[in-house]
Amino acid sequence: MFCALHVVGGVLWAGSAIFYFLFVEYRRLREHGPAGPKVMQNLLARRYPLFMNVVSGLTVVAGLWLFWIVSGGLNMGWITSGPGVGFALGSVVALVVYAIGFFMLRPRRPYGPVRSGYRPSRADSPRRIRRLRCIG
Repeated sequence: MFCALHVVGGVLWAGSAIFYFLFVEYRRLREHGPAGPKVMQNLLARRYPLFMNVVSGLTVVAGLWLFWIVSGGLNMGWITSGPGVGFALGSVVALVVYAIGFFMLRPRRPYGPVRSGYRPSRADSPRRIRRLRCIG
């Protein structure tokens, strides 16, 4: 069961990330112009970040559990073998990618002035006000 969860979760995690970075983010920047933030609002409203966090978290937990089982409770004899080194390196890379995605790529604030409650003030530059009007 954990093996299937790990494989399916990994495929969903990698496929969703590739889809997002190659199609959604690229098109938002290139084709939508000022409407790009509205596209991102729509994506966030569909709970894409929650989906990615759940799928990646389940994949990592299932992978750690499988590593524990296969290594015989973290037996150093197995971990220093050929397959053990391969699985250990793969695990480290997966944990680094998970940490990058979880801590660095998540939305830090809601997109747009309407959702965040921000309204332009006199201290804002005209360029910033125009940009905020495009976002909201």
